[in-house]
Amino acid sequence: MGRKFPSIHGRNYVNILLCGAPRCGITSLIQSIMSHYGERHVLIHRERNDVYMVCEVEFYHNCFFYCLRICDLSRNTILPPANRNMECFNYDIDVVLYCYSICKRRSLDYLVNLIDERKDVDSLPSVLVGNKLDLRNRWEIVQRSNEDRASFVSHQEAMVSAEELAISWVVECSAETGQSVREVLEAAVYSFCGRKGKRKWIEHW
Repeated sequence: MGRKFPSIHGRNYVNILLCGAPRCGITSLIQSIMSHYGERHVLIHRERNDVYMVCEVEFYHNCFFYCLRICDLSRNTILPPANRNMECFNYDIDVVLYCYSICKRRSLDYLVNLIDERKDVDSLPSVLVGNKLDLRNRWEIVQRSNEDRASFVSHQEAMVSAEELAISWVVECSAETGQSVREVLEAAVYSFCGRKGKRKWIEHW
């Protein structure tokens, strides 16, 4: 995939699919994004034959204006405000965010197997996203027990998996606290624009 250069005039639309392991917190991540931007700046609509929910947010980055359409396949219960009409759109996905739970090693293993099977999206730019960072942070500060250590996915392990899967962007975040959620969107934009090169770890910018 070649580099894409965003327009300085008007909106740059980026269609994002969140795909991940069971109970990795995808719906919570979408809700965290919506909470960060506020109800007035979030459009919720349906996509793909009126089945899947999509939230649309305005995102400013490096002097460019993006319109991010974020969809997941979990049939979540997110609904628009009662005073707004429900619109329906159909569009192609530009970027895939592959999400796993940092506190469950089998979550990353599931995701690796899932990506290996999804040959139809191999050509799409993608980001590896570790959610529930707050749980590992809490363990590192309070517990530090060897018994629980094996259940958490480390920074290095995520980077190794990303390299094996040819994913250039890796982000850890917490949907619960909102930590590094914006960095997830930044990585999606970078990936969409074709920024590659050295594998980039995004954390606590």
